[in-house]
Amino acid sequence: MNLTVKLFASFAQYLPPEAKKQTMSVDVDEGVRVGQVLLQCGVPLDECRLVIINGITHTNPAFSLEMELFPGDTLAVLPKVH
Repeated sequence: MNLTVKLFASFAQYLPPEAKKQTMSVDVDEGVRVGQVLLQCGVPLDECRLVIINGITHTNPAFSLEMELFPGDTLAVLPKVH
């Protein structure tokens, strides 16, 4: 299935060179969870602060990293600020 992934701030370093507007398209298996997608992209899970799925913000990374994604979803992630 296909998802749109947006990586912001310091997470932009994990985007491929062809990404535009901090956005990339990824193909993943059905039933994939947020954390699995981020690991596939190289994003360190312990640095995630906000997870946004289809415009809905989730501020508890422990919960949101376990959420299942569905075809066509848009996943956006922001890192912790140090």
